[in-house]
Amino acid sequence: MVKAVEADRAALLSLANRQRDLAVAGWSVGATQLDRLNIDIGRGHQHVFLSSAPGQEAMTSDGSKEGK
Repeated sequence: MVKAVEADRAALLSLANRQRDLAVAGWSVGATQLDRLNIDIGRGHQHVFLSSAPGQEAMTSDGSKEGK
Protein backbone atom coordinates (compact mmCIF):
# COMPACT_ATOMS: atom_id res chain seq x y z
CA MET A 1 0.00 0.00 0.00
CA VAL A 2 1.33 3.40 -0.99
CA LYS A 3 0.52 6.32 1.27
CA ALA A 4 -0.11 9.78 -0.13
CA VAL A 5 2.05 12.70 0.81
CA GLU A 6 0.31 14.75 3.52
CA ALA A 7 0.32 17.82 1.24
CA ASP A 8 -1.81 15.89 -1.30
CA ARG A 9 -4.27 14.50 1.25
CA ALA A 10 -7.00 17.17 0.93
CA ALA A 11 -6.99 17.08 -2.87
CA LEU A 12 -7.13 13.28 -2.94
CA LEU A 13 -9.98 13.15 -0.43
CA SER A 14 -11.89 15.71 -2.48
CA LEU A 15 -11.39 13.63 -5.63
CA ALA A 16 -12.48 10.44 -3.84
CA ASN A 17 -15.61 12.21 -2.54
CA ARG A 18 -16.54 13.39 -6.05
CA GLN A 19 -16.01 9.89 -7.44
CA ARG A 20 -18.20 8.42 -4.69
CA ASP A 21 -20.95 10.92 -5.47
CA LEU A 22 -20.78 10.10 -9.19
CA ALA A 23 -20.95 6.38 -8.45
CA VAL A 24 -24.04 6.85 -6.26
CA ALA A 25 -25.69 8.97 -8.95
CA GLY A 26 -24.91 6.29 -11.55
CA TRP A 27 -26.37 3.62 -9.28
CA SER A 28 -29.52 5.72 -8.89
CA VAL A 29 -30.00 6.02 -12.66
CA GLY A 30 -29.52 2.28 -13.16
CA ALA A 31 -31.86 1.40 -10.30
CA THR A 32 -34.55 3.72 -11.68
CA GLN A 33 -34.23 2.15 -15.13
CA LEU A 34 -34.48 -1.35 -13.63
CA ASP A 35 -37.62 -0.33 -11.76
CA ARG A 36 -39.16 1.17 -14.90
CA LEU A 37 -38.39 -1.95 -16.97
CA ASN A 38 -39.94 -4.22 -14.34
CA ILE A 39 -43.09 -2.08 -14.28
CA ASP A 40 -43.28 -2.01 -18.09
CA ILE A 41 -43.16 -5.82 -18.35
CA GLY A 42 -45.77 -6.24 -15.64
CA ARG A 43 -43.54 -7.42 -12.83
CA GLY A 44 -44.11 -4.40 -10.58
CA HIS A 45 -41.59 -2.31 -8.70
CA GLN A 46 -38.05 -3.58 -8.21
CA HIS A 47 -36.58 -1.55 -5.37
CA VAL A 48 -32.82 -1.26 -5.58
CA PHE A 49 -31.52 1.54 -3.42
CA LEU A 50 -28.24 2.66 -1.96
CA SER A 51 -27.48 5.16 0.77
CA SER A 52 -24.69 7.51 -0.19
CA ALA A 53 -23.57 8.05 3.40
CA PRO A 54 -24.47 6.45 6.74
CA GLY A 55 -27.65 8.00 8.10
CA GLN A 56 -28.23 10.12 5.00
CA GLU A 57 -31.13 8.05 3.64
CA ALA A 58 -30.58 9.72 0.26
CA MET A 59 -32.06 6.85 -1.70
CA THR A 60 -34.69 4.71 -0.10
CA SER A 61 -37.61 2.57 -1.13
CA ASP A 62 -40.59 4.62 -2.28
CA GLY A 63 -43.10 2.68 -0.21
CA SER A 64 -44.69 0.95 -3.21
CA LYS A 65 -45.34 -2.78 -3.00
CA GLU A 66 -42.40 -4.88 -4.16
CA GLY A 67 -42.91 -6.63 -7.51
CA LYS A 68 -42.23 -10.21 -8.56
